Amino acid sequence: MFLRALVGVLRYVASRKRIKEFQPSSIKSILIIELSRLGDAILMLQSVARIKSLFPTSSMRILVDQRFEPLLSLFDIKAEIIGVKSPKSLIGLVRAVRTVRSHPVDLAISMSTPRKNALVALSTKSQFKLGYLSYLDSFAPYLFSTAIESFGFKSPVTVRFERENIYERPEKICKVLGMESEGESHTLGIKPDISEEIHNRLVQRNAIPRNHYVVIHPFSGWEFRNWNLGKFIALARKIISDLEYDVVITCEENDVSRVNKPGESIPGLHVFVSSDLGEVAELLRGAALAICNDSGPLHLAAALNVRTVGLFGPAGPALTAPSSANATYMYRRLDCSPCDQRKCVRPEQTCMSLINVDEAYAATVQTLALAANG
Repeated sequence: MFLRALVGVLRYVASRKRIKEFQPSSIKSILIIELSRLGDAILMLQSVARIKSLFPTSSMRILVDQRFEPLLSLFDIKAEIIGVKSPKSLIGLVRAVRTVRSHPVDLAISMSTPRKNALVALSTKSQFKLGYLSYLDSFAPYLFSTAIESFGFKSPVTVRFERENIYERPEKICKVLGMESEGESHTLGIKPDISEEIHNRLVQRNAIPRNHYVVIHPFSGWEFRNWNLGKFIALARKIISDLEYDVVITCEENDVSRVNKPGESIPGLHVFVSSDLGEVAELLRGAALAICNDSGPLHLAAALNVRTVGLFGPAGPALTAPSSANATYMYRRLDCSPCDQRKCVRPEQTCMSLINVDEAYAATVQTLALAANG
């Protein structure tokens, strides 16, 4: 309730400021705010590049979760990346507000709908504020109709995000700024010198298999989106034995014990443990295929133009999947889909459990065949 009230007060204060004419040529500094999940940080990057093209002489800063700062710094987006520690916490939000208050800018943009983005954008000293500036707190913000708002100037067009694919969400901001949608996504380029440095580091650690390999990321930021880990391991076994690819399972340190079962060793199966998303990106770049739940690494793989098999449950691919010709998506729609529940209403037969190993293996074979044929 406190944050909702605070956002309301900040909105009122911003609305009382004098309306000025918005001229792109007068904007000398821009702050992009995206303090949400990894997937949101990845999918906004193409829109950020387009915004930068509209303000070519302006300096640009991007405020993100500190965990994503090393990854975003790999991409050639001509912006300073500023990381905030633990932005989901109250202390983290205070840090974020202090940071933006100490870096005055002309234009602040909230790139997606979570409440922390709105609060931080409204807290800036900028004359012009744009984006998703209302209080919204949900596991599934993409299910809400949300307006793109402006303070300090009058938007030339009225635009709303209307339960479309989440890649449309940042593109709606571009539309308010007068840029039409490009209609398709493009591969993000990693700075070659940094990519080579990371690659050499991974080779020295023997972290990259010498054989061709498939990457599996079996986790996500929401338990309802997770396919059963045992099924992922069974799928990995079939890929290794039948297709003669190595398999690399990516995870963070706190998930290692779940992946590595005591006394169990599978030849050809590797566990890649890293909290450095730049290393994860380099590993993905060399993969023949990435198999992921609906998660940030799926969006990262798609942005790197890696072929993907995505497993979807609470939200269908039409809502949250990357738009990619190199992707295969698996999804069983139920009467409770799309989901925004804190407790599953079908615990005995969840949407993710309806996807079986044979189906996932068939999709893997098909996608690898497409890769082999170019």
